[in-house]
Parts: sequence; structure tokens; C-alpha cells
Amino acid sequence: MKNSNIKHLFGVWTNEDSELVITEKMMLFYLYKGTEYISALITYELNENRFNLFTKAVSCFNKSTEKAICKYFNNTEKKWKEIGDKYNFPAQTYKKSFLLNETKAYLKISNDDDFFLKLNKKNNILTFHSSFTNNQNLEQIEKIEMDDFNIGTKATKETVGQCLAEWSIGSVFNEDDKKHTFTAQINTNKHSYIFSLNKLEGNQILYCRAARIRSNNYGSVFAQNIRLMKNSNEFSANMVLNNLETSKQSIVIKNHLFNPKSCVFVDGGNEIYWSLKDFSEDIIILNGCGDEEYKYIRPISRKNKTEYFKYVKY
Repeated sequence: MKNSNIKHLFGVWTNEDSELVITEKMMLFYLYKGTEYISALITYELNENRFNLFTKAVSCFNKSTEKAICKYFNNTEKKWKEIGDKYNFPAQTYKKSFLLNETKAYLKISNDDDFFLKLNKKNNILTFHSSFTNNQNLEQIEKIEMDDFNIGTKATKETVGQCLAEWSIGSVFNEDDKKHTFTAQINTNKHSYIFSLNKLEGNQILYCRAARIRSNNYGSVFAQNIRLMKNSNEFSANMVLNNLETSKQSIVIKNHLFNPKSCVFVDGGNEIYWSLKDFSEDIIILNGCGDEEYKYIRPISRKNKTEYFKYVKY
């Protein structure tokens, strides 16, 4: 990677109606416009001053009709596939190469056509444009610093909270072309993102979300600001009223709200408290909702994740 200044793009960027998280290998984007909610997974390779960019998947949820569709690229079949409701999908997917240009005033990735990222160095505002959105001017609310793989800290009574965060941060991308499923997940020190197309007992599940998360030795507090879900039992398409103001707020953990036997919904369900159920040096188990348990496994191999980020105490 010739141009090291590209690292200034890595992080969480938001405005009132959208959110973008950028790492060294992928981006996840979420947008609300009118009755539509759009999410996109963009992967790329950095080769000196050229971005080889690939829109892996784009989803669209229409709240007025409760229809949702996902357009994605199947590597085995070498073609774009559509899964979901019959719906006039406004977004396009593409595989292109983009130049990275830098001046004293800005850092820009663009083909001067249907995609660009432009960072204004003076005010640190990032402008994002693509075939599925007009210009979005975004403010950075969290930086991401890439890191090498490090064996995770062993969990003790005093380090459970640190381990919940440290073991989670990084990105993961998995796909199964034969089953037409994939999952992209990015966990930063303060935020958590997912774009997934999966199946459960033969039923298709399309799930895209952005959330804040914070942990301590009693468990984790999870607060979704964007939730897009379509399955056989549920349709959800929601974003908080002012995404910028909500996303940049730090979660304040109130230890007395943890229930050692179950999850707890707070503030009308806007926050969920997942309490510590059990732990060993290598595994931490939290009480999920219903009968679910959430297991966190200490990373001991580079294979655990696609990317690793530097842990910063929150």
C-alpha cells in the first residue's frame, strides 16, 4: 500500500440519515431516504494508488410495502443474483478500479463517474457518493487503527470486560456460494456492524444493522441505531431520528440493570443488557434474550478474523 494517508479514511463516519464504516479491506454503508433503507457491502484491494473496488452486495428495504431485496455477486456462478421480494431496485452493483488522488486540500478516491470518496482535510468531512446514494457529507466519530494479529488476553474476573471488547474487534467475512449465504461483520471499539444473507431451516434471512456496544466485567450493553431485518416472521426497517447524534454518544453502563439470569431491555428496548453467565480463560458466555447464549472465544489464531484492529480502552 503505497499511500499511507489512506489510513485517515479508516473509521466510523455518520450524518443524520446515514452511516459508513471503512476498514482496510471493506466498507459497510447504511442509508435512510424516504420510505427506503439501503445497506451496501463494498470490498476492495489497495494497490499503490489504485482502488480495485467491488460492490459485493446491496440491499433495499421499503417500509411502506414491507418488501426487501438483496442483490449480490455469486463467485461460483460468476454473476449477480437477486434474492427477496420482487421490487424495483434502484441500486446498482459493480466491479471497477478507481484512482487515489491526493492534494493539500483533499484525499479522493474516484472514477469521476458513479462513485467517489472525498476527504476534506480542512474540516475532516468525508463525502460519499455512489449509484445508490447522492452525496452524503459525513463526520468521523471513531477512528480505526489497523493492527497485526495478537493472541487475546486471558479472561479473569478482573478482565472479562476488556476481553469482551478485545476479542471482538476486527472484521470477518464468510460466504457459501452453494447455499447463497454470506456474512460481513465489523466490530470496532465502540460500534458493531453486520450485513448478512443467511438461511435458517430453509427460510431466507436478510439482516443489516449498525449498533453501539460497550462492555465491563458484568457483561455488555448493546444499542442498535439501525436495524434492517426480513425473514418469514419479521420485517423491520428502522433508523433513529438523528443518527449522528445517537451514534456518537457513549453508552453509560448502569451495573444495577444487569440481571444475572437473563437479558434486560432498557429505554423501550433501545438498549439491551447482556449479563455475564459464565467464563473461563478462553470463553465468555453472556445471557442473550430468550433462551440464547452469546459465546465469545479468545482469538488464538490469525484465521479467526479477516482483519484486526487496535484495541483501545473504552
